[in-house]
Amino acid sequence: TAIVTVPTGVMPEVGFAPPLSMAKRAAIGALPMAYYDKVAVAFSQKVIDAPADARILAMVSKGGQARVVQALLRPQGHEGAILFFPGEEARQIEANGPTAAGSTAMSLLADIFGAKVRSTFSKASGVWAKSTNTWGS
Repeated sequence: TAIVTVPTGVMPEVGFAPPLSMAKRAAIGALPMAYYDKVAVAFSQKVIDAPADARILAMVSKGGQARVVQALLRPQGHEGAILFFPGEEARQIEANGPTAAGSTAMSLLADIFGAKVRSTFSKASGVWAKSTNTWGS
């Protein structure tokens, strides 16, 4: 007996000996993959005054709409942040691609910490559901 923990999107690619029954393979294929994207942004210098690995939950209002922003600041002491996007918001991030993901993340950080974060922006990465390593987020 073995316990296998891999993203559900990868499960159809995992080989088993003996092979799984058709019913079990069908059940695995029917498992939904939730969207929960992470967008990492890097800065060229310290711009956010926070301790390493600080977590924030902030409400940002723009254009009459409010949204909750969840982020990890200065992960492992690096100058940057990782923003988290759940559900439909993650689907939109995926659909718009990595450049738009970075732009969205920077806009939210600027709303929270001020425009100074834009001047030290270095790079961004994200879009997990399309990754061939996970096939999901």
